[in-house]
Amino acid sequence: MCPSDSESTSFGRSGDDFVAGICQQVHAWSTQPALTELVEMFGGSPPTGDLPTRLALLDEFSKVWDYRGRARAAATGRLHSQDAAGAVRWLIPRLDLPATQLEQITALASELGLVTATTPEGADFDHILVIGGGRYTNQLRVGYAREMATGRRIGQVVLAAASRQLLESELDAVAVCAPGARTEFELLVAAAKDVLGLDTGEVTAHIRQRVDNPQRDRAVWRFPPEGNDLGVPVMLLETPSPDPDNRRYLHLRRPNGTHAPVDLPAGDRPAGGALPALRGAPHAGSTVADSPGVSGVRHRPLQPAQQPGPTASGQTAAGGPLDDPVRPRPDGSGSDHRARANQRRLTS
Repeated sequence: MCPSDSESTSFGRSGDDFVAGICQQVHAWSTQPALTELVEMFGGSPPTGDLPTRLALLDEFSKVWDYRGRARAAATGRLHSQDAAGAVRWLIPRLDLPATQLEQITALASELGLVTATTPEGADFDHILVIGGGRYTNQLRVGYAREMATGRRIGQVVLAAASRQLLESELDAVAVCAPGARTEFELLVAAAKDVLGLDTGEVTAHIRQRVDNPQRDRAVWRFPPEGNDLGVPVMLLETPSPDPDNRRYLHLRRPNGTHAPVDLPAGDRPAGGALPALRGAPHAGSTVADSPGVSGVRHRPLQPAQQPGPTASGQTAAGGPLDDPVRPRPDGSGSDHRARANQRRLTS
C-alpha cells in the first residue's frame, strides 16, 4: 500500500486527526510484507518494536541503498557538490544481480509505492511547484506539470532551479534541449519555453550577459497568463547554487548586503530590491507531492514578493551590480538601507 493512496489527503481534518492518520499510514506501510522481503533481500532483518523504533532501524538500514553516498565516500579530495565524484543518479551503475532478482526488487518497490507516480485527485490547486534537476529532468518535470494543469484550475505555476554549473555528464541534455546552457536554471528556462510556450527571450538575454560566476545568481521572473500556453501566471525562480563554496560565500557576505536577489518582471522594465522570503508556506497537511520534483499545493497560498514600481530605466539588471557589499547601519536598519541602495543602483 502506498501511503499517498489513502484518504489522508483530505484537508478538513483537525490537527490531531491528521497526525493520527499519518501515523496509521506509516505504521501500515512499515509493516508491509513487501518491505520485509526487500530488507531481507539486502541482508537485513525485519524491523520490530513500536513505530519510532521501527523507523529508526529502517533509517539506519537504508544506508545500504545510499549508492550516491558511497560514491562520495570513495572520492579523494574536496567535493564541491553532492553530485561530485560520480554521485549523480544517472552515473550510479545498476546492481550486478541476476535479472530475476532485479525484477523482484522492482516489483517489491512498486508495491511500496517507491517507483510509481500517483495521479492527483484534486482539481483545484493554488500552485504547481516544479523543482529543477539534472540532465533531462527539467524537460520531463515541466511536461508533467503541463499534464497536471490540463483540466484543472491552477492559480500559478512556479518553476525553480539552482544557478548550478552543469556537469560534464549533462552536456548531452544541453546539446538536445538548450545549446549553450551553463546552469541548471538555463535548462529549466529552455523547458519552460518548449513545453509551456513561454517567451523567455529576456531571461535568456539576461543570463547570457553573465560571463563570470553564473552559479552565484538569484532572480525572480514573472510572466502573465497571456504569456504562455496554459493561460495562468508563471514564475521562474533562480535559486543559489548548491556548491559549498558559493553557499558559504553567500552566508558569510549576506550580512553586508551582498547578493540581494533581483526581482525582474518579464516583459516589463526591471525592478530591484531585496526579495523577502515567501510567507504562508503550506504545512504538511496542505501539500500534495504527486511526483519527485512536482507538487500541487492547496490552501494558504504563498504571498508574492513585494515588488517596487517599475524603474525609470529600460536596462536589464544583471546580477553583477548587486555584488558590492552595502554595510548595515549601526541602528540595525541595514536591510532597508540595502534595499534602497539596490533600488537606486538599478534605476541609475
